[in-house]
Amino acid sequence: MKSHLNQIFVLILFFHCSFCFAQKNKNVIPEIIPQRLEIYDTIWGEVVHDPYRWMENLENDSLISWIKYQNGVNTKYLSKDYNRIYDIIARYNTIYFNPYIKNGKYLFVRMNIEDSKPPVLYYTDNLNKPASFLFDPSTIEKNKTYSIYDFEVSEDDNKLAVQLDRDGSDWKTIMVFDIKRKKWLSDKLTHVKYSNLKWYGDGFFYTRYAETRPEDVFTTQIRGRGLYYHKIGTSQESDKLIYLTHGNDIFDFTVSNLGNYLILIHDEIKDGKTYRALSQKRLPLSDDIEFKRFIYSKESVFLNIIGENEHGLIIHSNLQAKNGAVYIFNPEKLNQASLFIPETSAQIQNAWQFGENFLISYLNDNEYILTKYNYKGEYINGLKLEEGCILDRVTGNQKDSIVIFSFTSFYQAPSIYSLNINSFQAEKIGTTKVGFDHTKFITRKINYYSKDSTIIPMYLTYRKDLDLKKQNPTLLYGYGGFGVPTRPFFNATFVAFMQYGGILAVPQIRGGGDFPGWHKPGQRHRKQNTIDDFIAAAEFLHSNYTSSEKLAIIGGSQGGLLTLSAMVQKPELFKAVVSDVGLSDMIRYHLYNIGYAYEEEYGNSEDSLDFKHLSSYSPLHNLKKGTIYPSTLLLTGINDDRVHPFHSFKMQAALQQINPDSEPPHLMYVGENYGHCNCRVFDNKVEIDAFILNYLFKLLEMEANLKKYWLD
Repeated sequence: MKSHLNQIFVLILFFHCSFCFAQKNKNVIPEIIPQRLEIYDTIWGEVVHDPYRWMENLENDSLISWIKYQNGVNTKYLSKDYNRIYDIIARYNTIYFNPYIKNGKYLFVRMNIEDSKPPVLYYTDNLNKPASFLFDPSTIEKNKTYSIYDFEVSEDDNKLAVQLDRDGSDWKTIMVFDIKRKKWLSDKLTHVKYSNLKWYGDGFFYTRYAETRPEDVFTTQIRGRGLYYHKIGTSQESDKLIYLTHGNDIFDFTVSNLGNYLILIHDEIKDGKTYRALSQKRLPLSDDIEFKRFIYSKESVFLNIIGENEHGLIIHSNLQAKNGAVYIFNPEKLNQASLFIPETSAQIQNAWQFGENFLISYLNDNEYILTKYNYKGEYINGLKLEEGCILDRVTGNQKDSIVIFSFTSFYQAPSIYSLNINSFQAEKIGTTKVGFDHTKFITRKINYYSKDSTIIPMYLTYRKDLDLKKQNPTLLYGYGGFGVPTRPFFNATFVAFMQYGGILAVPQIRGGGDFPGWHKPGQRHRKQNTIDDFIAAAEFLHSNYTSSEKLAIIGGSQGGLLTLSAMVQKPELFKAVVSDVGLSDMIRYHLYNIGYAYEEEYGNSEDSLDFKHLSSYSPLHNLKKGTIYPSTLLLTGINDDRVHPFHSFKMQAALQQINPDSEPPHLMYVGENYGHCNCRVFDNKVEIDAFILNYLFKLLEMEANLKKYWLD
């Protein structure tokens, strides 16, 4: 089971966090110019002006009025073809066969029954039987619209522990559904955030924070993360505390696949450095036994707990192998391991144990291979995926010989297969149908040089009939943080952009985890390398495929920080910039929620060396008077408790103050009921995606292509 620490560290992976539009207002809204206050901080001898600090208070009446004005302005910039663009996005987002998830003995699938509501859950216990309705999360409580975030089936396959979210917040509520009786039980757990769920016996383990109001994440840091055990039928107050974090340390947990160990994955922060450790407790739990540490590394290495056998715990790691290898660790000794599956020239992407078989996915250049090893670690078989596709998900029951996997690409919605582990034969489950012909697209991989001559690979995806000798509209997407690899992914908005004559460019920049040793050169004091790699991608595209008048950049969260930083440093390269829930104020980012958890990636301005580097690229603090910046579209959600909305507010106010007469103006959309990356409602997702595409089509002058390719 891969650690949920990624949910804590990663400001999250891909672009599609979606937001609800403000109601279109036909009345003219008087212009509101936000007040600039004389607020100054002296940090390590340097004076820092923060005129929009009042925007950090989401309850400020002036801020609320200003947000309303900003949302109202957006309607003036809808293209005359907006309705057509909306229809395209709705068609491309409609997937007529949804991916199955195997959990316990059941196969689950989420379905959009009503476009104005979150998906409902269906299930079946047989691939040959159609899935039937299980529950609708929007009907759980009156006047509360829940969405399904995650779920886990109990060991006896009778109950479902479900994590539910509301309005896009990272705060979750855990409830328990009786599958056989089709009813919700009385169990209801709150104060849950960034939690795994693991059943054991007649209850499950989960994590939560100390008693705090959900809105406190917008005013201060939250602490007191603890691991608890909840017994079904009891109140949350009686849950047993298993482990409580210390200081700024971060942890996650899992239960080994055979149920013999409860495992803690710690990240200990000392003097600004993060150390990775694994500890275990034998199950069933005993109050007399403490967690025993069996792995400790001074490097923040990757540790993926696959399973166990009679010799110990089986773990995929890059601890002593840059491409990854699989080891058996002795849970009773510190750092004592034997090699189980050795390193190869291809990089391990993920690994799973199903009974006595192990599945390992490898990436060799642009080729994904799913392999099978036996209980002795011997290679048995391999299965190549279609070129340009990646393995998206593998789910299954430890006791079953059938697992479900899916693969996807930049232009293919997930294709779902069942895999018989014994015969290693894959069979397609149904047909995934979407509103476009994916065979018209192609992805190829090229290389370019960054500022320091590092070779950076980049995916280019476009229509096969596109004339690459022309200067084509191009959308450059980037992330580059937290060691998260940038792999092919399906995004309906990007497909629509390519369908109507655009090129999608996705570089594998440093700071990500695409290659061994790729994260550190783009981390903390070397974050400028990430920005340089992205800027170099833009310059390469200028030289070969496009121009500054035809190039837009887009990214979300860390990627939103990236696009804003690149724009501030090289405004002449871009025509349009989309920053979705991006950071902009790197001097104060750490003061809210669990900002301390991101210090390893960015640093902390309370440290003098960190401050020097943060202030050198922080977008908000590097805007220059007299500079004409390209058009921007900032997106945020008022309930985003991971990247505080003030990042977008401050940046928007500063851009409008520097470029008051910009045409088109700097735009911002603020969703009232959405957060960092939650849009479970189809209608809302389509609406914001359509506006983004509308914005790109207008700025890159692609509207004529709507007629050219309309009948495709």
